[in-house]
Amino acid sequence: MVCGIKDLRLHFEASGIEIHPIELNSYVNRTEFDYARIRVTREAGDHLLDHAENREPVSIYSDNVRLARHYLPDMGNNISITEDDAYIRLEDELKVLQHRMVDEVYKGTWEVYDIVDDLFKKGIQEDSHGVLASEWEQVDVDLSGEDHNFIQEAFGTAGLSDDEMTVTTTGEGRLGIPIISDIADIVESTWRNNEWSLLQEDANYNFENVSVWDALYRIFTDLSLDVWVSKDGVLKIGDMSEPTDTNIFVGGMSNDSVNLSSVNVSSTVDAIKEVYVRGGDMLYEESGNLSKDYYERDPDGLQIGAKATRRDIDDGRTITKVVREVNEANILEQIAVNTLIEQFQTRNTGSITIDTLSSYFNGQDARSVKGGDIFVVEPHDTCRRGVRGGAFVVDNVHHRLSNWEGWTINLDVIPLTEVLDIEVSSYEFNPLEDEFKTAGMDEFEGQLMP
Repeated sequence: MVCGIKDLRLHFEASGIEIHPIELNSYVNRTEFDYARIRVTREAGDHLLDHAENREPVSIYSDNVRLARHYLPDMGNNISITEDDAYIRLEDELKVLQHRMVDEVYKGTWEVYDIVDDLFKKGIQEDSHGVLASEWEQVDVDLSGEDHNFIQEAFGTAGLSDDEMTVTTTGEGRLGIPIISDIADIVESTWRNNEWSLLQEDANYNFENVSVWDALYRIFTDLSLDVWVSKDGVLKIGDMSEPTDTNIFVGGMSNDSVNLSSVNVSSTVDAIKEVYVRGGDMLYEESGNLSKDYYERDPDGLQIGAKATRRDIDDGRTITKVVREVNEANILEQIAVNTLIEQFQTRNTGSITIDTLSSYFNGQDARSVKGGDIFVVEPHDTCRRGVRGGAFVVDNVHHRLSNWEGWTINLDVIPLTEVLDIEVSSYEFNPLEDEFKTAGMDEFEGQLMP
């Protein structure tokens, strides 16, 4: 064991090596690759070069709390030795899927689920140290069913009730933010619901000399699916967290809350009001019915698409997304809704910085915070300004720790400020006829697809 910061350790899971870092930066991102930059003693670096394994998973622990999990892809390129120190760069576990290249054509009766499963099984053949678990999992969020009350249940676990959280406009109550049931409604309206159905639909893909990860990323991007790896190495597909795994944290100045160094929230005026999704071309049969041969494309044939519109705002831009591999109206409708929610999330952002070490002795342990958790901020005054209260869902987590600067956790968050009211419909469009035809749930009047 090499000395560094006492309560922090790196555990190399294949070789069994454990090291205390001198300095650590760990980034866990929902929409970008995770990574960590770590400074250790030269002695520790030399020991790793002699005894660590290429492509082995590495967990970062504080006591017995796992903060993050990454992997060491190649020691020669990711461990550098200086006169006094050594530096380690760890990468996202998903990158282990970049080591396998594929040439595959999926068409006919292939469902998206089967395509993902086939690619994943090919990818983990190059994963000799178990960076990823051998089976991936889907996250099936059904907010109209048993998952509907997950937010209320999570608040109850955190010991919070509506008595402490009153509506913002009243200005009353200890927290002065929306009551729990209102927060639940906000979360549910911005949760990409029932994404599992997207994996059960047929699609056709042609991948030529690309990595397994690049192939999977194309599918996830087309269908507006999120993918992440849990702290125990399981690849998950769905939304950014599971309802049963949501934790609630309270930050502010009271004795039982997480101590905050800063809270900054912003929203853009460049709102997206409408999303058009253009699907794969479809052809008429001689009978007048639509052909099911999705693989013979005709630029003059019938096109299918979907439109999602926010009814809770009056003005905003329109954007277009093209998904040629999907031809089903109901699936395109869901992609349109998911894309509109994504655009809302990326344009309404904030950051919260936690003073981690002082919070550790303050009733709540924020070290385990992760994407999908909910952070409630109490209204409080700082030396420079007052901080408004609010509720936020955690997007990205950045641990920054050193002997001289202490330990901070910076959270990228999405404010839970409004319930999205989204209307969705689909259409068929023949460029020669210059008109829309009903294809899905509801017919709508509108401009031609941009």
